[in-house]
Amino acid sequence: MKKLFLLSLVMVSLTAMWCKKSDTTYYTPLSQEFLTYFAFPTGSWWVYKEINTGKLDSFYVERFNIENQSDPKGGANHQSLIYNLNGGKYNSQGGGGASYSKKSDTSIEYSYVESYYGVNGFYYSSQRFLYPAWPGKQGSVLYISKHFDSINIQGNFYHEVYVTAYTSQSYQNPIKSEYYCKNVGVIRREFYDGTIWELTKYHLNK
Repeated sequence: MKKLFLLSLVMVSLTAMWCKKSDTTYYTPLSQEFLTYFAFPTGSWWVYKEINTGKLDSFYVERFNIENQSDPKGGANHQSLIYNLNGGKYNSQGGGGASYSKKSDTSIEYSYVESYYGVNGFYYSSQRFLYPAWPGKQGSVLYISKHFDSINIQGNFYHEVYVTAYTSQSYQNPIKSEYYCKNVGVIRREFYDGTIWELTKYHLNK
């Protein structure tokens, strides 16, 4: 009788484990390599200098969170980045998000999209970075124009830098190009109005 009772407990436990496992939903994860170019913990900050006037500007991360997203249309479930930024010319109560596009069973491409308030008060969104990144890679509104193994910005050397350039100017997008450095973020940003902002110092929270 005791053996039968123990066997029943084992069967119940195994059934519970099987049910729990069968109910587990898989979410396609965001590439960690992809995130190292722009996604940093809450409290991280960057200070920039405009090279023509010497004016300083900065922004910081208000919120960083990676969430599981279910596709209501029955598509693939995936992870999504929720990213809130705050700062002067770079982001005025802006934010970002990351998504992916499955090209095949073995090929997934990622896109970082950033939103911000424009000068006219409207809220805009546009692509900022693509991954995997290589010179010539095209997105819907931008492309990867260059890659630097190392580059000097404001007297500091940065490594593994990709430059994104926009296919055309519009009132929705005042940015001409951006320099993304692995494990640092944006180190240089060029606007269509002729201003160029370069990174002078930064801090990344752990």
